[in-house]
Amino acid sequence: MNAAVWTQPTRGQANRRWQALGAAFSLESVAIAAVGPLMLKTAARLADSVRLHSFATRKYLEDVVRPMLAQELAAAGKSFEGFEITG
Repeated sequence: MNAAVWTQPTRGQANRRWQALGAAFSLESVAIAAVGPLMLKTAARLADSVRLHSFATRKYLEDVVRPMLAQELAAAGKSFEGFEITG
């Protein structure tokens, strides 16, 4: 059975590390696709960027996405600097 283990970086570390089948490698960045609140929160806490669905409007981005991401990024000790929103 193949397995991979993700080690959470300490604050200030940019890359996450994966250990898979005895070989370690780094990921430059992690993006999570998100539509609803739970995935937005998950992206803010665990990823370097979030990819929104094409039906996300500017109003949704400004009224829902940015405030939610700001709250969750702060809770994770992160900021919008270096966090990318696309979609």
